[in-house]
Amino acid sequence: MSEKFNKIEDTKSGSEGVNEETLTKSEANKKVTRTDEIAVSVPNSSLYNYHYSCLKWIFYGEVWRLVREGRRGPLTLENMPLPFDYYDINKSLRKMDRLVNKYRQTKTFLKICGKTFKVPLLKIGVLLFFMSLVKLGLVLIIGKIIRLVTDYNLGEDIDKTEMILFTVALGIVIIVKVIIENTYWNYAQTMASKFRFTIVSLLYKKILSVALSSLQELNMGKVLNLISNDLNDVDVGILFLWPMLLSPVILALALLVLWFDYGYLALVGISGTVILNFIQTFINSKTVKPREKKNLITDERVKITNEIVDSVRLIKMYAWEKPFLKIVEKLRDSEYYAYMKLWVLDALGRNSSYLSVYICSYVLFIVYTAVKDDILNSSLVYQTMMILFFVRVWGVLFFHQGRFYYVNFKVISKRIEEILGVKEVVNQDLFNGNKEKAPLYQMHSPEPVIFNHYTGYWKENETKACLTDINMHIKPGTLVGIVGRIGSGKTSLLLSFVKEIPKFTGEHKFSGRVAYVEQEPLVFSGTVRSNVLFGLEYNESLYLKCLEACKLSDDLKLFPKGDMTLIGERGVTLSGGQKARVSLARALYSQSDIYL
Repeated sequence: MSEKFNKIEDTKSGSEGVNEETLTKSEANKKVTRTDEIAVSVPNSSLYNYHYSCLKWIFYGEVWRLVREGRRGPLTLENMPLPFDYYDINKSLRKMDRLVNKYRQTKTFLKICGKTFKVPLLKIGVLLFFMSLVKLGLVLIIGKIIRLVTDYNLGEDIDKTEMILFTVALGIVIIVKVIIENTYWNYAQTMASKFRFTIVSLLYKKILSVALSSLQELNMGKVLNLISNDLNDVDVGILFLWPMLLSPVILALALLVLWFDYGYLALVGISGTVILNFIQTFINSKTVKPREKKNLITDERVKITNEIVDSVRLIKMYAWEKPFLKIVEKLRDSEYYAYMKLWVLDALGRNSSYLSVYICSYVLFIVYTAVKDDILNSSLVYQTMMILFFVRVWGVLFFHQGRFYYVNFKVISKRIEEILGVKEVVNQDLFNGNKEKAPLYQMHSPEPVIFNHYTGYWKENETKACLTDINMHIKPGTLVGIVGRIGSGKTSLLLSFVKEIPKFTGEHKFSGRVAYVEQEPLVFSGTVRSNVLFGLEYNESLYLKCLEACKLSDDLKLFPKGDMTLIGERGVTLSGGQKARVSLARALYSQSDIYL
């Protein structure tokens, strides 16, 4: 980078900065659009594979290609296949965002999630249904083969053709079972990850659009705990959704199969399983309040911990370590007891499902031998045990897990609704002075900035104005400096450009995109270049001109890796002036129309 900086030494123009000709819109070549009050990157079609066959999805065709290339030599980044377009969450994010804005007042977030992922969820349900049929068919075929082998060992005549047919059928059913089961788990786990990432992206989008006047309504401890801990259960919980919903169907299929061998006595084995289901439902219903209490305690602990970290110097100065330690330990003890109560209830429900097979089969065998006065054979015992094991896992255990995660997600969805309910940046119509919905940045050619009897208030019900009767007319290309004492409203005036004033009267007109450099500049964890680009496409000439205009080239020469030096929490510490220059370069690179 130092060589590139030397190339532009001759183009320096003192402190004149960068004029209009230097920073033209054509130089940026940005591929960014702005929709619904937030900048959203346009997905690049070359990042995903849109043309692939069903067989490649089922049999992992790309993996076999990697194996072949790996045998020829070391694998590089160019050998990596493009992910399928199904992994792109932009489409699901836009759909969920649209449904949230449409049904926020009428539907719960749980129903909105169901509408967003309706088609993938139906596909998973169909795969699970056919997988259940194949598993039951496999048990019946193995039971029939065991019966034929037993009869042959006892000296009875058997049909060898029938034996061969059942053996061939066993091989075919095993292959089909492996394909369907593998496809089910692959699709379900992929959809579960996509589901969680969509919700996380929605929450990030919401937080970025929250108005300054509404920030106090956000409990950051709650937000951090929700994203980093609670939503991790979604990955696992989605896998048990359809087993929970299809448990009655699985129980009915198992009853039908057992009915052919036991008659009405099959109700004994299945009824025991159903009773255990009701017991598990009752136990799961008792986990709602402990989980809500645990979440509240965890939110408070995370909030206190963040405040302690932010104020650690002050705490050390006044030797307040022990008092704060007692506060955190008290919260940890309360959280521990809430966790213990929660997991005891979960253990009771889980263990009842583990014992269901042995209890139900034991009772069924006793009743069958007593009522039918018949001897159980090995094939019938095996077939019964396998069916009851299948019912225990897919009809009882997964039902319990599904209920557990369903109750958990209901609690999480309420917390998400609270965050989504926080007021966003006010949708002021910047051309008519009313509050009808308007784009955040009007994409027109620069026009004069006009304040006409503008009066702003920081709260909806506040009577004291932060800006009073402002009248101003600023022509395009004008450099304006605002001077005033502390608390006179300088920052409030600038924030009115980004619609952060929730209540106003009068008129405020302007057009074009706005770049805002804060009084306390923000530096994100990453390289200097990533901080300046801020997600935009790299344009070398524009980038170097921005660095030179902000006098960052001399600073970068002092860094060990130039503009690729890491800054932020885990990188090089910047001075206040360097942070301000980085923030100013970020604003210039955005090629906006108005710079604040």
